[in-house]
Amino acid sequence: MASLPNYRKTFRLWWQKPLPTEQMHDEREVTFLELFYDLVYVVILAEIAHYLGHHLSWAGLGEFLFMGVFVMWAWMNGMFYHSLHGTNDISMRVFTFTQMLLMGAMTVFITDMFSGGADGFAITFGLFQLFFAALWFRTGYHDPAHRAASTPFSVVYVLSAVAMFATVGMDAPTNQYIWAVVVFGSMLMPLITYLSGRAREQAIEASRLSLDSIERFGLITIVALGEVIVSAINGVNYLDEFNLRNGLIGGLGILIAVGIWWLYFDFLSRRTTKEGFWNNQMFSYLHIPLVLGIAASGAILREMVVHNDVALDSVTRWLFVGSVAASVSIVAVLLQVVQQTDRSIEDLTHMASKVTLLCAAAILGVGLLSTGYIATLSLVLALLLLPVLYAVSTWIRRQSRTSRQ
Repeated sequence: MASLPNYRKTFRLWWQKPLPTEQMHDEREVTFLELFYDLVYVVILAEIAHYLGHHLSWAGLGEFLFMGVFVMWAWMNGMFYHSLHGTNDISMRVFTFTQMLLMGAMTVFITDMFSGGADGFAITFGLFQLFFAALWFRTGYHDPAHRAASTPFSVVYVLSAVAMFATVGMDAPTNQYIWAVVVFGSMLMPLITYLSGRAREQAIEASRLSLDSIERFGLITIVALGEVIVSAINGVNYLDEFNLRNGLIGGLGILIAVGIWWLYFDFLSRRTTKEGFWNNQMFSYLHIPLVLGIAASGAILREMVVHNDVALDSVTRWLFVGSVAASVSIVAVLLQVVQQTDRSIEDLTHMASKVTLLCAAAILGVGLLSTGYIATLSLVLALLLLPVLYAVSTWIRRQSRTSRQ
């Protein structure tokens, strides 16, 4: 019996309590475990993008976005829990690997959620919600100060899991309506927690984005950009022969991914959000349409490369320019909610945001033109790089004035 306290102490070394929110480290670095976790989302984003590529229509885009919201919400759950309450022990590894297994199972069924895989999707996402209900309950159990926020999350997640399980055997579209209520109801929980005076302080603290959280959003954006490059290359590889036209279309697609990367990472990378709950929420939730817009543009690009021997139809053109324009416009909005490292360039940031938004509108306007593949991609690329050229030229002029002074 004398060794029991030592046993408990040893147990706590490798199975620690969740990290209290107030102990979150602003300088915490992203771990290899988190990077490993994100690999699952490389696969699942590729799966739903592949689905869009084979259902190039407005209805297909709607189905892609519906699936994508579930995927991104699942990723945000895992990302935020790890950032807020993650510990470097065996328990966090077990929890992360369990999430990966659940997401792997969901990947099998998600693209069939509108057909024969509906029941499999309902069960796997329900299990995912149930798992996070247990994690949030565990957090509140060990941290009474957090209980006012974690208890409502646990209750809603249990109810949402029950609702998902209840749709097994249910016909469409009734099951899809229930799924929509489940996922959007879960997504509203941070807002509901904030608006309820009882847990407002916990909601504000939990919404604060540390640098590792900012970096994780950047990493999931890179995953989506990688899908664009892979789609362009796979499209060229699919063709029977390589020629200048095919190579040029694929190359322009890769350069579009480069342009979006340049906009996002030169304008936004490693910049914390401005103070306030709403700025943090905007930064977090706007990444859902940003990532999905980038992934959608990659899926559409592949089909443009593969079928470039026929005329570019208007639906495909609108889907492509719309997805790119949406992504660029979101970057413009995100510029308004991040802090700049140097106050002297804040006015430049505001102007760059306006220029970026105007270019997004111009990219959308390309859909009005009856242009072919090369012309469409070239116009989109040129408009995409205009904000970058504006920012670089303005920065050079300011540096020149500073050096002369």
